[in-house]
Amino acid sequence: MAAYRDSFGQLVHPHRCAKGRTRVSANALVNDTGAPDVIVPQAQQIPVPDLPEETLLFLLGSRYCETDRLSETAWSLFGQAPTGWGRVQAI
Repeated sequence: MAAYRDSFGQLVHPHRCAKGRTRVSANALVNDTGAPDVIVPQAQQIPVPDLPEETLLFLLGSRYCETDRLSETAWSLFGQAPTGWGRVQAI
């Protein structure tokens, strides 16, 4: 099976499935320290044009949700929240 790295650096193993029903399963062991996320109240919201180019791919829509519809909901819920850390906490 061939493999490659996608634009996020994740290893991808494409596979062709025969016509009909296919079942795919996986399992994983996740190690987590249990420590809470770092609190950064001074975090700022950076305007998109000022972001480093290598970060822009993380702002692209996802094929896993209807981003055009979700964006409207997100702005209605969180558009009035303060920018930066305040918006992160609101979300």
